[in-house]
Amino acid sequence: MRLNRSLLRILAVLAITTGLAACQPGTATAPKQPSVIAIAALPASFTLPVGHTQALTVHGELSDSTKAPIDVTAGSSFSTQDARVATVDSRGIVTAMHSGSTQIHILHSQSGQQTTATVTVAAGALAGIVLSPSQVAVAPGGTAALSVTAIYADASQSTLLSGVTFVSADPTIATVDTAGLMTGVHAGTTSITATDTASGRTAVAGVSVGASYAVLSFNDPSQAYTLTPFGGEIASLVTSGIPPGGPTGTVVMITKPAGAPCWAGTTLSVGGQQSVGTLPFSASASVMTIQIYAPAAGMTVKLKAENASNAGVSVETDVVTTTAGWQVLTFDFAHPSPGTAALDPSQTYNKISIFSDFTCSSGGASPGADEIFYVGPITFVGAAAASAPPLPVPLPTYAVLDFNAAGVTVTASTFGGAGTALTSSGVPAGGPGGTVLLYAKGAGAQCWAGATLSVGYNLSIGALPFANGATRITVPVYVPTAGVDVKLKVEDANNAAVSVETDVIAASAGWQTLTFDFANQAPGTAALDFSKTYNKLTIFGDFTCASGAPAPAADEIFYLGSFTFVGAAAAAAPPLSPPVITSTYQTLTFDDAAKTYPTSDFSGDVSSVVAGPTGSNGNVLKIVKSANAALYAGTLVGDAGIPSAPTIGAIPFTNTRTTFTVRVWAAQAGLDVKLKFQDASATHSVETDTPTTVAGGWSTLTFNLANPATGTPALDPTQTYTTMVVFPNFGSTPTADEPAMYFDDFTFLP
Repeated sequence: MRLNRSLLRILAVLAITTGLAACQPGTATAPKQPSVIAIAALPASFTLPVGHTQALTVHGELSDSTKAPIDVTAGSSFSTQDARVATVDSRGIVTAMHSGSTQIHILHSQSGQQTTATVTVAAGALAGIVLSPSQVAVAPGGTAALSVTAIYADASQSTLLSGVTFVSADPTIATVDTAGLMTGVHAGTTSITATDTASGRTAVAGVSVGASYAVLSFNDPSQAYTLTPFGGEIASLVTSGIPPGGPTGTVVMITKPAGAPCWAGTTLSVGGQQSVGTLPFSASASVMTIQIYAPAAGMTVKLKAENASNAGVSVETDVVTTTAGWQVLTFDFAHPSPGTAALDPSQTYNKISIFSDFTCSSGGASPGADEIFYVGPITFVGAAAASAPPLPVPLPTYAVLDFNAAGVTVTASTFGGAGTALTSSGVPAGGPGGTVLLYAKGAGAQCWAGATLSVGYNLSIGALPFANGATRITVPVYVPTAGVDVKLKVEDANNAAVSVETDVIAASAGWQTLTFDFANQAPGTAALDFSKTYNKLTIFGDFTCASGAPAPAADEIFYLGSFTFVGAAAAAAPPLSPPVITSTYQTLTFDDAAKTYPTSDFSGDVSSVVAGPTGSNGNVLKIVKSANAALYAGTLVGDAGIPSAPTIGAIPFTNTRTTFTVRVWAAQAGLDVKLKFQDASATHSVETDTPTTVAGGWSTLTFNLANPATGTPALDPTQTYTTMVVFPNFGSTPTADEPAMYFDDFTFLP
């Protein structure tokens, strides 16, 4: 409170005088104290903006006129004549509520003296009013209290308690009294409009009498709202800058820009495939309401419902705005737009789109300037909930191996009697289009026969992004018979000790999509470890080892489409790249005049050192796998020793130095070349496979012995490997001599 200076001086003198008197010696009779004979309010009249406060001070005039008035605020009580205009608390603090004028009554309790103060609340710069709640749902006979909040230019707010009128658009559905109490009368939809009589500002609330639910509220934290505009329209969720008079919280702001086509619109969704919960249309439930802000009256707003999975099923209807500003539009799909499909309650409608200022049907032109709309809650009338939830949001996926990707070469490294080929002809119907992988498990093949499929160095693929909820790979597979076990194994291309594998039993013969979940590893094998790297992939068609079944008596033909990872949009890391070679240790070149290059063939190989085909670097090793050779036919190669036991110098393998490159000429791509090293007694060995990549030409193949062939011993750098064996087209059993393969420049990488 603020006292004028004269009054302060009087009170100070009074305090000093009183204090001095208290110091005088006591007398037999205390002097009589003056009494309060009148009170006055300070200030006695004042003006406040809405939402602001003023503290009142009460002064008491004493019966002794020689004495100054005293402050009796603490001993006074306060009340307001009209709380809708201003309120006052027990301390005398006045709060302005709404434009108008009222009096504050003051009573001094001890003396019984009374007075008043007059407060005038300025109208202020009213920006708008808001009616709460903005969407009301009641049963017939049910009630709901509506309140009106004024919003001022300085962002202050206050509840309007007077000067407001309420009107129901359809009193046969709902009525409203002068205080804003709404009563449901009959099932249906209508709206209540509140008007501030002083300013003319209005606000509207949608009313549903009977069962209803919010199809889209835009304020449910458990929902992820998706806006998909089309035709150049712009849409976003906003919480600020919203014109007063509409719903509170979040709404959709839609801009139809100048020049946009007549059909520009926005799909509003919360689920996969731009879906909402299935709209529960029936013969008696065909209405949806939208609280919407339109820039002008007379604009057509179209609402379209359709099947998210089948665009051929749809229904649409139009409503014309009645005013500029907020309003509730009622869309009755029992009355579809002319020339469009009728509502069919037997169909599924779970996708909705709104078209603001739809002018196609009237032949209207594109807008000459941007048109801005705001969309609040969208409510279904006649049911309490959707008849089915929105469609699930699909998990992100990516192609681990796509046999049709441009610029990507998929390499298949087969073993154990399996064979592969990329083909687009002769593929059984019912599967994916384009190129697929033909996988053959030959008659008599090992139970563990399979193929490693790769796109990078060291038989690698992109590192699989395994994580909680992301542990699956799907593959469309054609299987020759029902019940065959298909195994998929992934491992670390640089560390064969890190692997995980899982099996799926094909339910039927023919095409089907198999799902390999590595969270469910094959019995007796390692579990998936999210901290490890898995960037090598191997498939085993008709894996029979686990069941102890014999090798197939006849060739088994499988076809495989793209391998798809479910739960991530991209690999965690790209495929491996070849190392940068800074120095080499050349074991065999076949061109050193000081050396001889003995070879020793077994099981059907025929080898010789000859001048090579075009592109050779001098002499090369030629190997022909002859008719009726065993699938494991091979050739021992050396630069020392005797013809029956060729040897090479001890290969200086280490834990990190494990890789050979070999230049190979082959008539066909995709032939499995096995390279094996062993000690003099053949007690210790290590072997690995790589397929040829070029048909009718030279290519450089990489053999990383840190990744031994499945079912073979691991590399042990403490051993001395002095014997090298080459297996051309390993796994084949030819009935005629195979085309020659040529080998040169066996190089051990640093």
